[in-house]
Amino acid sequence: MNNEPVTATVERGGGRVVVRVSGEIDMATAPVLAEALDRAFTGGDRARVVVDLTGVSFFASSGLALLARTSARARDTGTDVVVVVAPGGATERSITVTSMDRSVRVVHDLTEATSDSA
Repeated sequence: MNNEPVTATVERGGGRVVVRVSGEIDMATAPVLAEALDRAFTGGDRARVVVDLTGVSFFASSGLALLARTSARARDTGTDVVVVVAPGGATERSITVTSMDRSVRVVHDLTEATSDSA
């Protein structure tokens, strides 16, 4: 880990909310992701929440716990959740090794995640 700063932005439009995250997600930085995910579920216009983790270089269990919470919240609210990861990267490995990809849909392309056919 190199202590790179974590950023998370929330963009809304067309029935979708895109949460873009970069940096390292661990116990110390997970609150940044948690706050962005909470913002994604507030207000209307969120038939789909896309969590773009392609800029994440480290993804610890605290991030996985947030994805599990997001998956449950999505089920409760009837919201579709798609997670975007870099192919073969550390984030994808964390998600697949823990079988989190059975709870959330994981893709490698933001365009695919935001398209109507996704």
